[in-house]
Amino acid sequence: MSCSTSAPGGSTRNSRTTERYEGLLDDIFDEKMVPDDFSMYLHAPTRTDPGMAPPGCESMYVLIPVANNRSGVDWSEMGPRFADKVMDYLEEWGLEDLREMTDVLHVFTPDDFETELNATWGNAFAIEPTLFQTAWFRPQNRSEDIEGLYLVGAGTHPGAGVPGVILSAETTYGCIAADHGLEDQWDWDEPASVALDAELEDRVVAALG
Repeated sequence: MSCSTSAPGGSTRNSRTTERYEGLLDDIFDEKMVPDDFSMYLHAPTRTDPGMAPPGCESMYVLIPVANNRSGVDWSEMGPRFADKVMDYLEEWGLEDLREMTDVLHVFTPDDFETELNATWGNAFAIEPTLFQTAWFRPQNRSEDIEGLYLVGAGTHPGAGVPGVILSAETTYGCIAADHGLEDQWDWDEPASVALDAELEDRVVAALG
């Protein structure tokens, strides 16, 4: 969403966890229902990159874990109601008059993950990240069953999320390069370094106080 109000606190990322966290996980993964309560991750990228929204506005991303489409939930009906519940919560949390100040609101449900991103059952992060389906235990980037087949994305090693997907692409290219005698993407004789450009670094430091 893009709005002319700010999330409480100065952090770019905020997490809010329900008091019955274990019970909530049971409802989502075992009962496959939409409970009355929820946990929330809120990301406000404009705290470190003001260009993510028009001047004077804030861009916010709210992630709410819900059951995948094996639940049978009709998200065309549930989606708007659930979004209203989240907006109520955010206003009570400290984002006063959020509805009035919201200029753009985009809701993405498991239906959208399934139809727009071809995600099985509308799963946001591919296979469930249980202990033995996480990191090295996820499907390998070089197929162990079919020669010449390479896998990449959230469902492969090392895992889901934007950093995980980028690392997956890097690892998959490394496999292809090793198998086909291609140039490696890194010069391993050169020490690695990570740096922000000066202007961005100043903004990040200022945002973090």
